[in-house]
Amino acid sequence: RKPPDLELEGLFKRHFTTVEFFQGTIMNPIDLQRVKVHEADACLVLANKYCQDPDAEDAANIMRVISIKNYSDDIRVIIQLMQYHNKAYLLNIPSWDWKQGDDVICLAELKLGFIAQSCLAPGFSTMMANLFAMRSFKTVMLHQAEVTSPRDRN
Repeated sequence: RKPPDLELEGLFKRHFTTVEFFQGTIMNPIDLQRVKVHEADACLVLANKYCQDPDAEDAANIMRVISIKNYSDDIRVIIQLMQYHNKAYLLNIPSWDWKQGDDVICLAELKLGFIAQSCLAPGFSTMMANLFAMRSFKTVMLHQAEVTSPRDRN
């Protein structure tokens, strides 16, 4: 494993009062104990959206969920999958429980849902794209103020 890059280190430093960084593997029960998974409200397993093989990425993340559930079967797990058909494998995990709050976010399903909504409501995809890409007015004005020198303002 490589150490966190400067951008991630900056994020840790900005939120040092609420974020703690641990390096290890979720497949190791000692690491799960070290990060106190059994005390957590939930565990997020995020997919690498830039991966070469989405099915392999999903398989690795499902194995991570199995490791978490084997260590602490009552913890809430939210997993992000790349492919819709891989959702079925989660049902084979004995402690996977939708009623307990375990959930799946499927990126392919989300994309298809946005396309379907665009068919039903013209302009929906544009609105969602604008919402996701929107920057606040205050942030834009601050950035422009930093770029503009005092001579340029006169």
